[in-house]
Amino acid sequence: MAPLFRDRRTREFDIIAVQEPWKNPVRDTTHHPLRMEFELLYPNGPARTCIFVNKRIAPSSWAVTYHASDLCTLHLRAADNSNARGAIHIHNVYSPPRATGATSSLHELAAALREHPNDQHIVLGDLNLHHPLWTGPEYGHQDPEADELIHLLERFSLHLASPQAIPTFARNDAQTTIDLVFVTAGIIEHLVKCQVREDLQQDSDHIPVTTVVDLSPPRCPPEARPNWRSSDIAKLKRTFEEILPRITPLHSVEILENFTDSLVQTIKQAIDISTPPLQVSPRSIPGWTKECKEAQMETRRMCRVLQRTRSEEDWERYRSMRNRKGRLIQKALQQEHRTKIEAAATKENGIWRLAKWAQYRETDQSSHMPALRKPDLTYAEQPKEKLDTLREAFFPKHPQADLSDIEGFVYPQEVPWPDITEEEVRLAVQRAKPWKAPGPDGIPNGILQQLGPTMIPALTSLYNASLRLGHCPSHFRQSTTLALRKHNKDDYTDPKSYRPIALTNTIGKILESIIARRMSYLAERLHLLPQSHIGGRRDRSTEHAVHLLVETVHSAWNSADPRVATLLKPSH
Repeated sequence: MAPLFRDRRTREFDIIAVQEPWKNPVRDTTHHPLRMEFELLYPNGPARTCIFVNKRIAPSSWAVTYHASDLCTLHLRAADNSNARGAIHIHNVYSPPRATGATSSLHELAAALREHPNDQHIVLGDLNLHHPLWTGPEYGHQDPEADELIHLLERFSLHLASPQAIPTFARNDAQTTIDLVFVTAGIIEHLVKCQVREDLQQDSDHIPVTTVVDLSPPRCPPEARPNWRSSDIAKLKRTFEEILPRITPLHSVEILENFTDSLVQTIKQAIDISTPPLQVSPRSIPGWTKECKEAQMETRRMCRVLQRTRSEEDWERYRSMRNRKGRLIQKALQQEHRTKIEAAATKENGIWRLAKWAQYRETDQSSHMPALRKPDLTYAEQPKEKLDTLREAFFPKHPQADLSDIEGFVYPQEVPWPDITEEEVRLAVQRAKPWKAPGPDGIPNGILQQLGPTMIPALTSLYNASLRLGHCPSHFRQSTTLALRKHNKDDYTDPKSYRPIALTNTIGKILESIIARRMSYLAERLHLLPQSHIGGRRDRSTEHAVHLLVETVHSAWNSADPRVATLLKPSH
């Protein structure tokens, strides 16, 4: 499986269905080296089937159902301009050999087919059954259990699409046809080809079977990302200085909004001119060495020789080379992992990053979200429905606040609030982490830091005008909200198993940082917070809270009067 994904031709496929995938010993998943190109669909639990979906297919056009450990279904919607109509259901099935005593998965397959009687279906997988319909009349063995599969094919009008009597399984001198593809009549009209690809066989006993169907699923437009490491800083600064709008008095909300938009567009134009797009090489594999490549090529050569001769001597040579290649790759990847660990340990906060990685390494990193349970106990399956369900969970409607108790309240004397200085803006920009995820405008803090001396006066004027007019520019209020899985939850169909992360525009976050720093200073200087308050204060950590709790308990023990301690953690 791993050598197959290292073959660059693998990236040409839209969907890869795997049976008996490699089992990760740490958590319920499998090998996934192409995270940038494919989405892995793997259930929460042990499984003998999984599906890889190319990320160029729009996520809104497909969904997945895990029926059992040996059966999963990909529900695919064809493009609007395609000749195909309705949904196409691709069933990936593994049927264990009856000699193992395991239960057949054909009953679950029949139930999955019954769920969508009017749609088109593709059934594929390792069925471990022999019948002249697919092995050919010359094959001398027929499984009695194959009649159950034949009955299922007749019941749901499924037709054999894979070539007859072409071996798909080869071990030593034994060959047979057990990896099969069946389709309904509506798919046959769009079937381009279905063939056994011996040229794609790697180290597996099974030979890949490729099926080409003209469905034209909706595609995702390619995402263009700037390559910040290759930015021409001199050109960036020069371009920004040349097109920077002139700083004028910002006396009204309309002028403030226009100036904010002009400043943002100026930064974006400077980025477009000075920063090339990021070119991600899908063939780049960290730790892959020249020795690994040579061992892989030699193993493939010996595999082709074995397919021609089927001799015991060639089998031993192939097996020895295959094992040697595995050891080489394991050693190279292990060395790459250790190098990364050593490099991270020498950096600032590197140890904490490693600790966080170790804590969450068993968490499923898949970006696919299952159907979400709505308040009425139905399930949101389409992307728009999931979006509305998460929005209701993240941002519920709060009751109207009762403000009657503040009428007639006498406020103390107002605390002086001087204008924001250029030095405050400069320090706030430099304190920001340079390459954290930006907001919708795509401008990271690192670019603001590079433009600092030229941009600081414009930002200072913008921030002071915003405070003076009591208006937050609309650009500051734009954000992109990501839904991330909470760690170690039992049910990820529950919207409460996710937490929102809001990515706001960096120019607005600089102003927030300045105001927060000022308010923190005033709260400390004017003693607005009790001494027992720990969270969110400078020079106070969890260790201080533990010491305070211990001291409070000891004081209560030494007191003759009964004491009660109240610990509060406000959530809003």
